[in-house]
Amino acid sequence: MVGLGNALEAVVDQLTDGVYLVDVDGRITYWSAGAERLLGYPAGEMVGRRCSDRFALHTDEDGAPLCGPDCPLARAIRTREAHSAFCRARHRSGRPVSIHLRIVPLADGKGRITGAVAIVSDAAFTEAASEMLKRLECAAMLDHLTQMPNRRQLETRIRASLAEAKQYGSSFGILLMDLDHFKIINDTYGHQAGDEALRMVAHTLRLAVRSGDLVGRWGGEEFMLVACGIRREGLLQAGERFRACVERSRGRAGLAPLQATVSIGGALARPDDSVETLVARADRALYQAKQTGRNCVVMDTCAPREAARDRKRPRASEAVSASAEIAAPDI
Repeated sequence: MVGLGNALEAVVDQLTDGVYLVDVDGRITYWSAGAERLLGYPAGEMVGRRCSDRFALHTDEDGAPLCGPDCPLARAIRTREAHSAFCRARHRSGRPVSIHLRIVPLADGKGRITGAVAIVSDAAFTEAASEMLKRLECAAMLDHLTQMPNRRQLETRIRASLAEAKQYGSSFGILLMDLDHFKIINDTYGHQAGDEALRMVAHTLRLAVRSGDLVGRWGGEEFMLVACGIRREGLLQAGERFRACVERSRGRAGLAPLQATVSIGGALARPDDSVETLVARADRALYQAKQTGRNCVVMDTCAPREAARDRKRPRASEAVSASAEIAAPDI
């Protein structure tokens, strides 16, 4: 095996990660500038040698040399499969360096293994980048104001639930909840009071949600529940529980007391539903709840007479259940 060639070497040398090549005997045939930056050894000291010739380049967490049968490079060549591992390397100065090692076996035109390429990354940087990526992914799924799941996460759950329903015949539904008279709160007490009202409602909904269901902020003053394994009556009860809990909630914005109610529209998923059609039916039910007088729950299949009967009239068993499951939070 030879090196990469002048043109490719010039490109690889600009990489932050280190790259080196070994032949089937484990002898290093190419050592990049990035590898020198990470480990301190110049190419002149490495090319033509095995890493075990003068030092233990790779060690486990206890400092035991990995060179030999357990060497990640040897294992990749032997198994003809790519391998990766977190391990330690000894810098030329003698200090240990935590690295992430990725090895890919190399083959010629006839499929014969000719060696392997190793990519060396600073493990501290890799772990920090991974943690940052996780935080960014999490942030992308959370509403900044309420720290609840946002619309993106809710839509993702609905799509997954629709796919599950089509494959297994499971049942699920959604509740679309709108904070009543939100504009009046903003106009009377200011936008800070409006934000506090949204946080108060979000806190209440988080406490009231059933394990396994997802509640989040849909946008503006709207919230949504995605409830799995539920029928119409159960979805209606969940809506009434949320409505009653929000109605009992109390908060403050400075010296001003805060109290809120929500209007709720519910819809069970149908076999031919998409995210858009399911949400549209819940939105129509929510509109009907607003027209009925607010602070009530309406299902999309309810006739007007049924909607009026549901308005502000939870069954006694539902009201007892709501009181038993959650005490009204003071915020």
